[in-house]
Amino acid sequence: MTMKISFKATGTSLMSDRTEYDLAEGATLKDLMDSLVVRFGAEALGGLLTVNSELVYEDQAADLKLHDGDEVMLAPPLSGG
Repeated sequence: MTMKISFKATGTSLMSDRTEYDLAEGATLKDLMDSLVVRFGAEALGGLLTVNSELVYEDQAADLKLHDGDEVMLAPPLSGG
């Protein structure tokens, strides 16, 4: 199955802002996250995470099954002053 992944304001250009990513049928969000760390390093993760525009917390990732065409967005933690 194919996921659509958006990387927002990552600071370094690890990959394009939007890409498609293939996973095995029945994969979870944790499976995707683990795969992205292996492929791009830990800096690909952290911060805000959404699936189909719904906020997801990291502790929910192992139980969240992904489906073909899901849109996952990753953004780094925000800071300011």
